[in-house]
Amino acid sequence: ARFWALERKICGELARCGSAAQLDLSDVEAALQCKSFDYRVLNLLLYAMRHEPPNESHMAFLATSEILVELGDDLVDYERDIAANTFNTFRCFLALYGQQDG
Repeated sequence: ARFWALERKICGELARCGSAAQLDLSDVEAALQCKSFDYRVLNLLLYAMRHEPPNESHMAFLATSEILVELGDDLVDYERDIAANTFNTFRCFLALYGQQDG
């Protein structure tokens, strides 16, 4: 639920103000980290099915991997995400830092 609340907040601001949007970097980072929650749930279920506690280093690796996958997806889906007004990290960075530094 937190991801969707952040997505509504961020995308609402982007829709209203475009590149002049006043975004909070901590909201963007939190949304990015929450975005792949379904993969985390799936991996936790796999551990539970094996009756094993989650391996913390494995889960940390997966969390980093998920972020890299999300960033790659955001680069590929940039135009589509703008048209659909869905969360896109690259779009947020452009709004935060401008075309040159985003």
